Amino acid sequence: MTAIMNDVNAGALLHMAFSQLSGVPDDYVEPEEIAEINWVVANASFDCRNNNSQGVYDFIFNLDLLDDLVHDESAPTHIIQQLKVIQEKGYSYILFHQEC
Repeated sequence: MTAIMNDVNAGALLHMAFSQLSGVPDDYVEPEEIAEINWVVANASFDCRNNNSQGVYDFIFNLDLLDDLVHDESAPTHIIQQLKVIQEKGYSYILFHQEC
């Protein structure tokens, strides 16, 4: 069977460590204690936690959601600005992870 890629459904995926997210300290230990990470987690389109292995904490964020999230008063403006720059570079999704 041959897979056919449809350009309409294709999107560039950026792999990004949570520590690269604006406002997240490089030396954080518990992701659940960081407001910026919690915001990404709450708005992610897909998550994978633990997956029978300690330390798996991955989330896929759909950048098309930014248009709606900009109007959400709880959205951190520094993150929205960073994600818009990433979107302008042609990315459609971000896989947030903990570098493990």
